Amino acid sequence: MLISREQIAKRIVELGADISRDFAGQPVILVGVLKGSAIFLADLARQVTLDATFDFIGVSSYGNRPSPTRTDIDCPEEATARASAPGPEDCGTSRQTFAS
Repeated sequence: MLISREQIAKRIVELGADISRDFAGQPVILVGVLKGSAIFLADLARQVTLDATFDFIGVSSYGNRPSPTRTDIDCPEEATARASAPGPEDCGTSRQTFAS
């Protein structure tokens, strides 16, 4: 095992405290990549002491090369309307395609 459950849990608490401090007084949207981030994002949301919501983006890549020839990112509309990082240019209005 590379990282224990205890180490992950400790780091999630630290990240929640950092987000709460850095964005004090502001509502935040936590955005995770489907599907693997769901449990992590739920644990993180419980540690953030701000008005926080969360949503997910879907990412698909096409092509058989080691680096994808095309990547589609579906962003939640609420996140793109209020995005500060990643910037709106990274998500577009609802679907953005990146070529590599």
